[in-house]
Amino acid sequence: MALIRENRITDTNIVANLERNVSFFASTTLLVLAGLVTMLGSSEMMLGMLNDLPFSDQSTLAQWEVKVVLLICLFVYGFFKFTWSLRQFGLVSVMIGSAPEKSLKPDVQEMNRHVESISKMASKASGNFNNGLRSYYFAMAGLGWFLNAWVLIGLSVFVVVILYRREFKSDTLGIMMDDLPDA
Repeated sequence: MALIRENRITDTNIVANLERNVSFFASTTLLVLAGLVTMLGSSEMMLGMLNDLPFSDQSTLAQWEVKVVLLICLFVYGFFKFTWSLRQFGLVSVMIGSAPEKSLKPDVQEMNRHVESISKMASKASGNFNNGLRSYYFAMAGLGWFLNAWVLIGLSVFVVVILYRREFKSDTLGIMMDDLPDA
């Protein structure tokens, strides 16, 4: 619809709002990574505190560091997904702005090509943002490993179930699917 409007400011503002959300997660991920690297630097103290918890397995220093490195890897992955999504949403804004104006009476084929390109780029940006969010979900499950492997397994299964329900069985998906035009 953006391409048939004279004024595309609203459409680019919508994309800018999406960019702000992605930017928030990208910058937050850097803060989380800084905290994890700090934890890695004070492993002995953290391990001593963790070993005092009642349900905690007695991890060695090497095991503790592997667990922290797993979280670091998840958040690095998330950071790259968020920043790539951010760049793609920026490209969506540029593509909306560079599409031919209605007053120039572009042919239908040209307009369809622009709509298809913008839609694909927006979908890629959204997909990368979702993958970044998934890294957060699985990092939350990864926190369970600090207690013991059974908590990790239980939380991982829980995250998979939650993601499955949200992505394939949610009311939100139903509403979005109802909004699609019939092919």
